[in-house]
Amino acid sequence: PPPLAVPPAGLPAVAANSESELARFACFLDEALANAEVKKPADGSCAASHGGAWLEELVAQVAALRGKCQQIQQLQIEAELAREEAAREEAAREEAAREE
Repeated sequence: PPPLAVPPAGLPAVAANSESELARFACFLDEALANAEVKKPADGSCAASHGGAWLEELVAQVAALRGKCQQIQQLQIEAELAREEAAREEAAREEAAREE
């Protein structure tokens, strides 16, 4: 498994710097699942040689889980961007109040 203290390569800067343990975990889990998907034979030979149906179901569940991880990451990014925007607006209001 990837080390949880080190952000995965290619992670958006906002998510990599996130204080949310859930967002960081979702990023790591998504990366691990992506690596597993890459190693799956594209020709279906693994499924055919290992009983097929359960492995195909597993692949479908991995894809669904990756989708959820990516949703969590996107929500975290949006929340952090909204907090940054709110902080900028607050700073602008404070500056305007000082100028009056």
